[in-house]
Amino acid sequence: SCMRMTREAQGQYQKDLADDSARSSGSLGSEEDQEEEDEDDDVESGRKPLLRGMGNGGFGSPSKLRRSATIVDQNPVLATVRLHRYVLFATIFSSIFSGSFFSKVPSVNGPGAGLGQILYFTRLFSDLLGRIFTFLPRKFLTVTHLTIICILRLLLLVIFFLYVLGLTPKNDVFITALVGVCAFQSGYNAVLVYELAGAKVADEFEGSNTASSVATKALNMSFQYACFAACLCNVLGVWAGI
Repeated sequence: SCMRMTREAQGQYQKDLADDSARSSGSLGSEEDQEEEDEDDDVESGRKPLLRGMGNGGFGSPSKLRRSATIVDQNPVLATVRLHRYVLFATIFSSIFSGSFFSKVPSVNGPGAGLGQILYFTRLFSDLLGRIFTFLPRKFLTVTHLTIICILRLLLLVIFFLYVLGLTPKNDVFITALVGVCAFQSGYNAVLVYELAGAKVADEFEGSNTASSVATKALNMSFQYACFAACLCNVLGVWAGI
């Protein structure tokens, strides 16, 4: 009789454990389902979908990292830095494309005056000077201001090619100063566009490392696109006999 009562008590205890485990699993499952539904709602509604469970720039466990990587919508990040990418593309393209024609710039002193070398080193040091100027204090500088500078840079590029084609009066001092101003703008824009893009992404997405990584990759791709486009245009220009 005692042994039978012991077996019955053990069976009841195991049954209670099984019931508790089932209730616990159901509760955890419902919480995870609710979290996934909330994350889906965030993505569909266009809210910031990045920062659930982050601490010091991390997502905690690897499983959360993988799940967050799948739900992060990169389009809001790319939209945030779209203008920055355009500015960077135009800046790098104009700098490389114009530099490939320095050897064709006419000089008042004839072809042997070495004007091409002067223009090359002028661009080199002016670009460096523009980058140094980014360390100076500045207030209220936004990507809109960089866009205005970039538009002026493109207008100066038009004047440069008019000079190369012989459609303007020759003046070595003028063309050297023009190249210096363009290079200064290029160096200044190239540094600040990364800085402003990083600051804007950090503000919009609460310092997310994922968003920062997406923005940096997008800017780097714009940089490479500009280099490729400038080289391609240079090849086409040589092919066309310019």
